[in-house]
Amino acid sequence: MHLAHHVLRKKSGREYEYWRWVGRWPGCPLAGGVSWSVLKFGDDDAFSLAVLCRKMEESKRSKVISELEKIYGSKKHEKIMTFKAQEP
Repeated sequence: MHLAHHVLRKKSGREYEYWRWVGRWPGCPLAGGVSWSVLKFGDDDAFSLAVLCRKMEESKRSKVISELEKIYGSKKHEKIMTFKAQEP
């Protein structure tokens, strides 16, 4: 899993910057992995979703989001957030 940065440049010259956490595993059906927008989900949730999709080896977003909703406030979620604190 990694944090990805993307810059979208419009013909007008305007630039838009996007960040997303990406979960990927061997055999992932999506070549670039499953990305989770920091803008849409927030940094902590996007990170948690990337970790979960990697652990679950699941590319269906609805299943991963449901799992995150189930584990909020649990030891499992705390462990994921501890792992995030270790990210460079």
